[in-house]
Amino acid sequence: MKYIIITLVLVNLATVSAQQTIEYKNVLSTTVFKVESNTQTLYNKLNLKFYTGLSYARIFNKWSWITSLQRSYNRIEENCKNCTDHFYGTGHLREYNVFTGYNYRIGRGTNAKFQLFTGSDLYYSNINYSGDFQGGLSGGGERLDDNYHSFGVLHRLGIHFYPISSVRITLITSYRLGFTWHKGINDTDFQRFTESSKTIPEVKIGFLF
Repeated sequence: MKYIIITLVLVNLATVSAQQTIEYKNVLSTTVFKVESNTQTLYNKLNLKFYTGLSYARIFNKWSWITSLQRSYNRIEENCKNCTDHFYGTGHLREYNVFTGYNYRIGRGTNAKFQLFTGSDLYYSNINYSGDFQGGLSGGGERLDDNYHSFGVLHRLGIHFYPISSVRITLITSYRLGFTWHKGINDTDFQRFTESSKTIPEVKIGFLF
């Protein structure tokens, strides 16, 4: 009788433990900051940038689908120390970004503290870059108030870290390439050219449910 009771207790404990093991399928996250370059700035240099917005991911085993909405305003200090004649000053970069695509977890299981992943997105960006810059060959400076509409593809490589099972911190490097339609302060029509951006790194924090 004693062994029957012990067996029943162990089975009950195992059942409760199994019920308490949560398999998370959804993630809400936000970008803390990026170190990123943009073709739209004067010198396309890496700059520290802060964002507001949310990303939602739906997890399917090793695959997940992720959609992100981001908004930002950042001041860009423009200078080119190695240039003979150049513009310098403070630019104002306003961005609205939409990304949607996939992540694929490489290797280790769902319970690993560290998880390496790769992924790709399609993206759309609406950007305004403005500022009054001094210098130039004539010394007369330059005023910018440029609008951009951009479409393209982003590729990324990153790592998730889970300090606890329901929280993850993500470190990402990425590169995006696309087409942008540009209209400057003195332009009457949009003109198309190629844009690119690299991010080294992006830091995100997310909550699983």
